[in-house]
Amino acid sequence: MLISCAGASTLEQALRGQRWNEAKAVDVAVQLCRRVDEIHAKGLIHNDLKADNVMLDKALGVSVIDFGTATPEGGVVGYQTDGTFRGEWLAPELLIGGASTRASDAYSVGFLLR
Repeated sequence: MLISCAGASTLEQALRGQRWNEAKAVDVAVQLCRRVDEIHAKGLIHNDLKADNVMLDKALGVSVIDFGTATPEGGVVGYQTDGTFRGEWLAPELLIGGASTRASDAYSVGFLLR
């Protein structure tokens, strides 16, 4: 699978470095939702949507990176949790070995947008 990536910084870095007005924040949020929808349209679930896996270019264009844990919908990621892993951005079902769904990614997007 190939999805283009053009980014100058991660979302994590961008949020640390500046304060956005509401219009910029909404634009980035909408773009993120569109990128995730594009991934889902290909039949994949990302399974690791976090601020470090979202890239922004200088014009705040959004790309999603790091498909290392992506699975087809219904796949199982296999996160090994021993109680020390704090994947707050991950849907609870992923942390207990459940199937990956669009809702799993939606949970992570919601975490990012909060």
